Amino acid sequence: MDEATQNLIDLAKEMAKEDPINFGELTINENEVYEMFATTIIEKIQESDNAAITLAVSVLHLTVENFVLNLKLNNGLDYRRI
Repeated sequence: MDEATQNLIDLAKEMAKEDPINFGELTINENEVYEMFATTIIEKIQESDNAAITLAVSVLHLTVENFVLNLKLNNGLDYRRI
């Protein structure tokens, strides 16, 4: 694993301390998940002409996706409570 990928993983895991991700009931390895996605993100940034826009678009998409998944998990309850 290259240094950029490891740095990204380390920063993400540090951030996760404030808002932990529960991997408890899953049959996936937390480190493998971080490495898989960090590698993909680093590749996308390296391929991009504008890394800041690429990151902003990715964050927006993931935030909307997470919001919708939370609504589904909460059976469409009032989104202002999430």
